[in-house]
Amino acid sequence: MSQSPMTDEEYLVFKAKEAQKDEFAAKTWLMIARTLYPQNFKIHFEAYSMHKLRGNEVEAARCLELMFLKFSTEANLWQEVRMILDCLRQEITLDATSSKFLRDVYYSLSVDIQRGLLLTAAEKTTETIEHCKLVIMLLEMFPECTVQQGLKLVDTLLMAEKHSNITVPVNSMRRLLVCDILPVVLKAPSVDIPHNILYRLLHKSIEFCIYSIIRPYGFEERIMTGPSSGLWEKITNPETPWLNLGGIVEGMSQKFGWDLGLVFKSK
Repeated sequence: MSQSPMTDEEYLVFKAKEAQKDEFAAKTWLMIARTLYPQNFKIHFEAYSMHKLRGNEVEAARCLELMFLKFSTEANLWQEVRMILDCLRQEITLDATSSKFLRDVYYSLSVDIQRGLLLTAAEKTTETIEHCKLVIMLLEMFPECTVQQGLKLVDTLLMAEKHSNITVPVNSMRRLLVCDILPVVLKAPSVDIPHNILYRLLHKSIEFCIYSIIRPYGFEERIMTGPSSGLWEKITNPETPWLNLGGIVEGMSQKFGWDLGLVFKSK
């Protein structure tokens, strides 16, 4: 059975791959391809892949930025973006050189694109915990986003825990809320949180930290984290529950206008 003939775009990509040993020839073929077919994602992704193969993080970053701006719905693009973000979070097993290169690609992007990639990746993630981890990463790297994203993230976790089947306060969603999100949100003076929500968050924080403290040291629970049978996450005590709680109380005091010196002054 004969193969169907290549399109013009496929032929140009083929010639670029064929010329990989000659960097300038390969670049020339891809330059021609991108000039003739500027709306072809495969050509732009091939250019990115070529620069990635050669370890040229600056050129790879330029290609990635262009693809993000012009082809933001392409699945292959977001697969690559997720690999880069996982390297930033050190949650992927790659050799040291590959991990460093992908991190360098990210930091070679303009600040606006760095922020946009993180935010869009979080919005595209349907799994709650993963979405929250990406937004936390966004807030840590770009604190100015706390005003728009901080309280929204708190609401997401409160609703997720409310509609889950989890009945104990030590769980993955509460851990993210108490140990990762609240310390960031409470430090932001421009984030206005209604007092009834603050009281609710304070109660949940005390509940989480005290329950963590009173459980036997080294005790582990397995708590269902999703509707799928067999999907479990191991939950362990936070290393410093008192510090977690102290930091949250301090942050809450600023939001409520409390003077902690007077609150804890002995009579």
